[in-house]
Amino acid sequence: MSSCSEIENSDCSSGRTGRAPKRRKLNERNWRHETTRVKTLSREDYTVGWISPLPLEFAAAQAMLDETHGAAGKLATDNNTYTFGIMAGHNCVIACLPAGVYGHTSATTVASQMRSSFPSIRFWLLVGIGGGAPTDKADIRLGDVVVSMPTSQSPGVIQYDYGKTIGDGVFKRTGILNKPPKLLLTAASKLQAQHRTEGCSRMLSLIDEMTSKCPQMGARYGARDPGSDVLFEADYDHQEGDSCQNCNRSFAVTRPARQSCAPVVHYGTIASANQVMRHAAVRDRLARDLGILCFEMEAAGLLDDFPCLTIRGICDYADSHKNKEWQEFAAATAAAYAKELLGVIAPTSLHELQTNQLPASDPDEHRRLCLKALDFERREQRRFAIKEAFSKTCTWLLGRPEYQKWMDSRLLHEHNGFLWIKGNPGTGKSTLMKFAFENTKQKTLDSGAIVISFFFNARGDELEKSTSGMYRSLLFQLFDRLRRLQEIFDSEVSTSMLKAGRWSVEFLQHVFRLAIRNLAGQPLICFIDALDECDESEVRDMVDYFGELGELAASDLVPLHVCLSSRHYPHVTFEKGLEMIMEGQKGHGQDIAHYLDRKLASIKHREIPEVKAEILEKASGIFLWVVLVVDILKRAYDQGRMSALRKRLREIPPRLKELFKDILTRDKQNVEDLFLCLQWVLYANRPLSPHELFYAVQSHKEDELDLMEPLADDDSVCRFILSSSKGLVEVTEESRKTVQKTAQFIHESVRDFLHHEGGLDELWRDTHGSRMLPGHEVLKVCCWNYLTKACIFKKSRLPDDIPPPWRYEAAPLKENTSKSLPFLDYAVNNVLQHAEAAEQAGVSQTDFLAYFDACQWKYMHNLLKLDITARYGRLTRLTYILAEKNLSHLLKATLEASSLNAIFNNWDCRYCGSCQHPVLHTLRNRQFWDSPFLAAMANRNENVVRVLFTTKCTSYAAQKEDLANLISRRPSQLGLPRNLTIFEYAMTTRDLPLLRLVLSTGRVDLSTARVRGKKSVMFAVENGDRSLLMTILDFGANPNERDMWTSNGPLGATVTLKQAGIVQLLLERGADPSQSQLCHHLPSLQEAVMAESWDAVDQLLSAGANTHVHLAACRECVPFIQWLLHERADVNPDSQDSDGSTPLHYALSVELCDLLIDGGADLNIRNNGGRTPIFSLNYAKIELLLHRGAQVNIKDNNGYTPLMWIAGLECPRPQLIRLLLDNGANPDECTDRARLLPGRR
Repeated sequence: MSSCSEIENSDCSSGRTGRAPKRRKLNERNWRHETTRVKTLSREDYTVGWISPLPLEFAAAQAMLDETHGAAGKLATDNNTYTFGIMAGHNCVIACLPAGVYGHTSATTVASQMRSSFPSIRFWLLVGIGGGAPTDKADIRLGDVVVSMPTSQSPGVIQYDYGKTIGDGVFKRTGILNKPPKLLLTAASKLQAQHRTEGCSRMLSLIDEMTSKCPQMGARYGARDPGSDVLFEADYDHQEGDSCQNCNRSFAVTRPARQSCAPVVHYGTIASANQVMRHAAVRDRLARDLGILCFEMEAAGLLDDFPCLTIRGICDYADSHKNKEWQEFAAATAAAYAKELLGVIAPTSLHELQTNQLPASDPDEHRRLCLKALDFERREQRRFAIKEAFSKTCTWLLGRPEYQKWMDSRLLHEHNGFLWIKGNPGTGKSTLMKFAFENTKQKTLDSGAIVISFFFNARGDELEKSTSGMYRSLLFQLFDRLRRLQEIFDSEVSTSMLKAGRWSVEFLQHVFRLAIRNLAGQPLICFIDALDECDESEVRDMVDYFGELGELAASDLVPLHVCLSSRHYPHVTFEKGLEMIMEGQKGHGQDIAHYLDRKLASIKHREIPEVKAEILEKASGIFLWVVLVVDILKRAYDQGRMSALRKRLREIPPRLKELFKDILTRDKQNVEDLFLCLQWVLYANRPLSPHELFYAVQSHKEDELDLMEPLADDDSVCRFILSSSKGLVEVTEESRKTVQKTAQFIHESVRDFLHHEGGLDELWRDTHGSRMLPGHEVLKVCCWNYLTKACIFKKSRLPDDIPPPWRYEAAPLKENTSKSLPFLDYAVNNVLQHAEAAEQAGVSQTDFLAYFDACQWKYMHNLLKLDITARYGRLTRLTYILAEKNLSHLLKATLEASSLNAIFNNWDCRYCGSCQHPVLHTLRNRQFWDSPFLAAMANRNENVVRVLFTTKCTSYAAQKEDLANLISRRPSQLGLPRNLTIFEYAMTTRDLPLLRLVLSTGRVDLSTARVRGKKSVMFAVENGDRSLLMTILDFGANPNERDMWTSNGPLGATVTLKQAGIVQLLLERGADPSQSQLCHHLPSLQEAVMAESWDAVDQLLSAGANTHVHLAACRECVPFIQWLLHERADVNPDSQDSDGSTPLHYALSVELCDLLIDGGADLNIRNNGGRTPIFSLNYAKIELLLHRGAQVNIKDNNGYTPLMWIAGLECPRPQLIRLLLDNGANPDECTDRARLLPGRR
């Protein structure tokens, strides 16, 4: 790691004598030693681009790095100079603008060259200083941070000097910049919420760490005195000089003091221009009109072409009073916020990048691989599973005014290309969407329009029911149809990204946006079905995105049409678009009537028209209800006469939910198979193939299951599924040869009825008269029964030893076993997961774990794995397996019944033999994990870590030394949330047993350890947790310890919060009752009086607290002084401090002066300089003192009267001079009479 002297080398260049050269030589030697071990990555490894316009900002960014890397190189055409390193787990490349060349163009050039050299960058951070624009709504102070965030008025950044002048000389701003990427906006929202719940940010803590690492930066980049933060009135210009020393403070805006010195983060609009803002009146006007919080010069150059978030630390108020006093600290707060923001973005969400590159000579192969990577197995499964529209139905849609208007490209400006079809469950929306898609695709064959679709599937895997899968599917279809668009892959998709195989939603949206821009006017029509089968938050994001995409397409003259369908929820508002409701559509009712005509045509009876009318009335437009009822009625007619049909129709309930119940309860045969089949389709961890479902149901009765028998044929399996589910489960059709069939409910409303509406539980109670076992317990039993039978199969059909994966017989053995035992793969991989869910639901798994044969399970598991690192060794214990798989409830049950010493002293090993390495050595040097603890840490299994720490921790003494080596680390590999240390984790979760265990190691320095940016005592006090506070005090925490960034000490914070119990505890443990606060200099006693915390007042006075009456007068604490004068007879209003001044000297307000005088204060008492309280610049105070009898011509030790003193000031006060003269001041003693008012010389 490079030394901080490189960052701030100016601090190291001052001339020194004595041994300075020798010390410099030592530093150079240390630097060389460090650089021999510095890590160097490839250019493709860097995923975050960081731009700091000024060198002082560049220095803060570099000092925030957790680790500095060696130079990764750059393209020959790249003129930038970079620093490389890791920050909060992300590989960052940092650049500065050329010296003296600032503004939009320079920023764009730097970012463009950076993008060329580092193709894997997913987003940029523009981090630096800016000018604040405080308003009544935004109390912005120096050192605060402003983050660009979209509002109803702006996308986050406005280029306020870009536009045109129209009639009457009015300037109209034109052009809209892009919003920051969703990844950064959601991360900022998460961090904002985190700050609200935790009460503060970690910025000051991070700056503290930075200055500790680089002490020479402390003086300039450390916190500033809040007293130097002065906001002048907008019409008061700066006086001559580099600082505001000559500016009249009487023109300063009065603002209430903040309780904390910590910077505040503001989210909203940042104004960008190619010139510095130095005019307060213009600042205020723009802030008022546009909601601007901050002014700067670079952001507008990046946002149009780069996914970027702007972060600015406030160093001045964008007025003529600009100075450089706050610049370094503001740069540090902005860099600290950026680091904290990166901390809430998981590096894996950007892509886990490798360093392989494809040869540039084979772009076709690269494009082919990219297209293949977008594709996934079940991409079209749902669309194929939807039955074709019944003959001559759905055609009514083509004539609907909404649909025709949506398809008319000339009207895009009215509806933004948006049509949303909504309807109740079962109305036939998916069938209608499939018809519309296929009809449009057929009609546009010759027009050049591209027609693509995606059908969400809540019963499918993750990609089938997420927007990530939707974007991948749409892009695959678009790029496959329009090959020229694949050129986008060349610049946007690196080989490392391709190899990682992960596509973030933000990246897919970015690629889709590029594709739209490259369509060159070619129409694109998208059909997206069943939005209600996707997560609501993803739907909202998608709708917003397509709204923005519609505007982008319109500006690029690309006809973009998007048709969505869903139930009436989730309710998502969209600014522009058309909506069509299925209920009440005349054509939809005609479709149902047409279906009935065809399906009931075989029944020749005069009453059929009446039957059809009754069906239509009861259906209420639910097509699925009609389909189910027609089959029921036809069976009733076949088994009897028309009277039987009419009777059955009367019995059928009109609501879909009641119809499902009727179907499931009318037939009392094979009830057990019915419930098992429904439970498996409901609760299975993935969709099952027909054969898997068949054997899953059969496995519930272990005595009837014989795996040695020949497998059931496909036809028998399908008939069994249809029969056991009463027709509510179907087998899907294959969408392609590589995709196997699966069993699923005929409609998502069946799942809603059984699970969300409690239908399955109700059916069980009706048939069994008792409460049903949790579904996962039933599924666990089935899996375990099957595995038990598989062990019998093993004895006669499988070898005793499994061949290693590299042996030629390994793959055929796996394939043949999977064919012979269709349910084995699911049972092996999910039996423990179902047991975990059952334990979590309250069903004890103690007996199951006691009889669980881990050896047999490992045999079956290893047989199915062709990767040696995925196999378990024969000595691997169950505790390791549970920890690795994050099965914390099962692990806890196991540990409570076992000896921890036996578990932890005999380290589990994935290979043969036992590992003798201690925990720390393993953590640093092994690529695999040999203990339950390390397995859980490596897999970020937080719940398991907690269990391992807390369960029977007293018997864990043998491992405390190894644990101690982990306590002080902040290892992301430990898997703890928000990159916390174990100590922080114990404190924030209030886990006292874990906290005592951690502190007992002696490796936590409570004087420096921080929790959410605060010292440990302050954290416990501010959270009002007496037990937590007592625990850390028991281990030696200092009750007077306070953060240098906060105004309150522990005692001051406690009395403010009126926590008498904690006040008493702190005083008992040695807290100083007279301790002042850092920023306000308010003693705890004074805080207690101000907060009217009288119990605390009594406690503090009993402990000997000092009244600090002078300090109270200084801070204008009227209630406190009033209380002192009335309640404390020993208080002397004329007590003098070291300067000889009394409280009346310090008092400013008329109220306080009156109070002190009424309490006996001497009006003419002198301080050490001979001056009385009338020597003041406060008009109201002087007026009061004169009125109460103060001597107007009294002289100080230098022979000056108040009049002479005021007239001699560099900036004399005419009003004060007139006041003194009017009240008898002698003008003859003034040597410079010209300074007196005209006519008074």
